[in-house]
Amino acid sequence: MAVFMRLFNLNRKPAAKAGRAPGTPQKPVLQAVASGAPRVKSGTAATIDSIEELPRFRRILTADGEELSIPDERRRLFAILETSGKSILVLCTEAAQQNPNLMSCVDRARRAGFKLNGRAIVSVNLLLRLYEQEKEQKESTKGQEVKDDTESSLLFREIVLGAIKERASDIHILIRDQYNSGRVLVRCDGVIRPLTRDPYSPSKLYEAISVAYTTLADERSRSEPSFNPLAAQSCAIPFSSSDTVKDDWKLRYQSIPVVGGVDVILRLLPTGLTDDGKGKALEELGYSPSQCHQLELANRKNVGLIIVAGVTGAGKSTTLKCLLTSSEHRMKKKTYTIEDPAEYKIYGASQISVQRSSSAGDNKADANPFIESMRTVMRADPDVVMVGEVRDKQSGSMMKTMVQTGHKVLTTVHAASAIEIVERLVSEEIGLHRQTLSSRNFLSALVYQHLVPLSCSHCRKPAKGIIPAERLDMIAEKFKLSDMSKIHVVNPSGCPRCRDGVKGVTVAAEVIAPDLEFLKLIREGKDGEAEEYWRGTRSHGFEHPDMTGKTALEHAVFKMTQGLVDPANVEDVFEPFETYRIFDMKGY
Repeated sequence: MAVFMRLFNLNRKPAAKAGRAPGTPQKPVLQAVASGAPRVKSGTAATIDSIEELPRFRRILTADGEELSIPDERRRLFAILETSGKSILVLCTEAAQQNPNLMSCVDRARRAGFKLNGRAIVSVNLLLRLYEQEKEQKESTKGQEVKDDTESSLLFREIVLGAIKERASDIHILIRDQYNSGRVLVRCDGVIRPLTRDPYSPSKLYEAISVAYTTLADERSRSEPSFNPLAAQSCAIPFSSSDTVKDDWKLRYQSIPVVGGVDVILRLLPTGLTDDGKGKALEELGYSPSQCHQLELANRKNVGLIIVAGVTGAGKSTTLKCLLTSSEHRMKKKTYTIEDPAEYKIYGASQISVQRSSSAGDNKADANPFIESMRTVMRADPDVVMVGEVRDKQSGSMMKTMVQTGHKVLTTVHAASAIEIVERLVSEEIGLHRQTLSSRNFLSALVYQHLVPLSCSHCRKPAKGIIPAERLDMIAEKFKLSDMSKIHVVNPSGCPRCRDGVKGVTVAAEVIAPDLEFLKLIREGKDGEAEEYWRGTRSHGFEHPDMTGKTALEHAVFKMTQGLVDPANVEDVFEPFETYRIFDMKGY
């Protein structure tokens, strides 16, 4: 009761003229109040005898289909009205003022970001009439809402088609109520830029992202039943850019409430299959021949873990798909994937798409469909299992069981380098033991990758004369480079064949194939010495294409010496050349 009363004593101000809530179509305000209608006074609860005396309000949040919808029997006790964008007025009968369901509903509103503006005592008849009027009004405006949905769907489709045309990997829809601003950005070749020069109406963008989530998304993939701009929500949206199966896409939708509005990020994932089901080869992604050889050997093993690390958007899932589809004998093996959600169609694999639980903890594994799917696959006679991401103790434990029972497992993890994958796996969050990781057949390959923008070969410019001579000298001395004439920078003006001097992205990666000495150091907890040992296996300089013992930054430096990437882009992705530490070759 004390919590309830504190909530009711907040922000006692006269109810404002009805505004427009984000993400919902505009509709007429119910029964506008006359100028002499009562207002809620500070510290008191007004008594309202008729609907005509109600302040102007936007909608009934406790009605069917709204955020705080309540069962029919509770509608005889209370209603919560949205009087403006984020303010609410509570109506309840005198006997219901201490009702626990009302207290709970008000608390839900507060946690959803609504600000209490007051309360009023009303009769049961008034509440029932209010809910009935709301229902009638929704029925009368249903046709208009269908029309609005169609227009909103067309706007959403227009945005996605524009991004596909630009070969974007991501769409960022940014809405700011406080500035009445709406923008759509796309990430192309690793660089963010506006989709169009013209601004978007924020209200229309709200409607578009609402319809996309509530209507267009795969129902099983939605984290919540309906769109709520005040909550972080995710879903998967099937999309076709033409009438052919090859042009099918999956949009991975994530909304994020921010100060003054909301962001929606859409990852564009092509799902159309080619005739043979083959995707890109590792070489096409940017892996060097020596790295491809190491990964091929690891991939040919029938047991062991291949784990790929990198930041969000580094192309980890694409690399796993390449590894799965590159095996010559994949059709002779039973392959399962467990993904959150499934991103690409993988020929020859049985794919399981799940919505990972965000609330299941260590003691609630049974409530997590991701973990349950891993258990189910273990009973399905698998040869190869791809697990989308290992990020907690339950998924780590299941992954360990899969490897130790003789299976090949491929997965991803968030780590800052290949060597730091070990630190991540033995961390408190995942909890594997070093003895497990250092066993002979557990780790097949540790991989870290990042994406670096490729300079356009048609308009790039020689670095000499653009980058100061003293800086070029520093780079040459740091990495012992003999030929600086091949180093080029992007042309910011671009050309008809590129965007701002950039055309595509390439992988910069590091691959560790653990040997017995490396595993011994890991088992002893000497990760720093293990890194020094691995990097000491380097046998060539940084202008040589052999990437044995070389880091992802050093891989990018090699591509820089070939004129493929701009030195500034290498530093933007990794770190300043001045602070980077180089390890000597040991000749192991």
